[in-house]
Amino acid sequence: MELRQLRYFCAVAEDEHFGRAAKRLHIAQPALSRQVRQLELEFGIDLFDRLPRGVRLTAAGRQFLDDAQRVLSDFQNLTERAKAAGKGETGRLRLGVAESASSRGRMVDAIIRFRAANPNVVVDIQHMTSLPQIDAIASRQIDAGFLYHFPGDRPDLDHLPAEFTDVLLAMPRNHRLAKMERVKLADLRGEPSVWIKRSTQPATYDLLMMCCLNCGLSPNIVQETTSESVSLGLVSVGGMLSFVTDTNRDRCPGNVILRKIDELSIRFRLDLVWRKGDSQPTLQRFIETMLGTAD
Repeated sequence: MELRQLRYFCAVAEDEHFGRAAKRLHIAQPALSRQVRQLELEFGIDLFDRLPRGVRLTAAGRQFLDDAQRVLSDFQNLTERAKAAGKGETGRLRLGVAESASSRGRMVDAIIRFRAANPNVVVDIQHMTSLPQIDAIASRQIDAGFLYHFPGDRPDLDHLPAEFTDVLLAMPRNHRLAKMERVKLADLRGEPSVWIKRSTQPATYDLLMMCCLNCGLSPNIVQETTSESVSLGLVSVGGMLSFVTDTNRDRCPGNVILRKIDELSIRFRLDLVWRKGDSQPTLQRFIETMLGTAD
């Protein structure tokens, strides 16, 4: 049995006439009659009662018509879904996201826009620190990731800068530095602070440490964490200080404030990273969305 035979059968059933159906299908009537008869012989049933003028479905033919229409409809849906998947209009996109960048900014705007434009694509967001994202992308556990300071020594990966974020000082509202009009790095001497572990984000850690040392500050690091949300929590309950990105403005605990330090003129770069040559349609559509999102 072939799909075209089902289409031929349905056309004859709808027109109740071989001649009219053949004309609509743009084939010769003998060829249409032969195809329908082959279908009947294959299943060993009569699908039509042949009348002097036209045909009429048998009981078996009526049941066969219902099933044939469903098969043709399912095949049409299957074809349309495959075409949509090939264009990136359906499917799944797995994104790794640095937790500290997930509350605001260009990355968030791009994900919102992508979801609105592609409602049939499932966007699976996984919060991961920067280094694990690189391994996850390379091993195809995720399709792409937003991470800080992509290293340039990975020829198997491609990237584009997503946004730049300023570094701010987080402190309790009742801290002595909160009362100062301007805070300098020298004012932090001896103050207990919490930092992100270097093994989590080595590039950002080194950049921040170098800036502090160049300004004469040797940070008094009393605790290390793996996420800025944990750091903010420790600032809130432990009275410590911490350097965080300005993407945390909207999720600070109520008793924590963020202050800019003039000497701390560094910015962390957030990159979108993916496997070089990966032509997955949903990924390509997302990259296009990122390129079209204003910084």
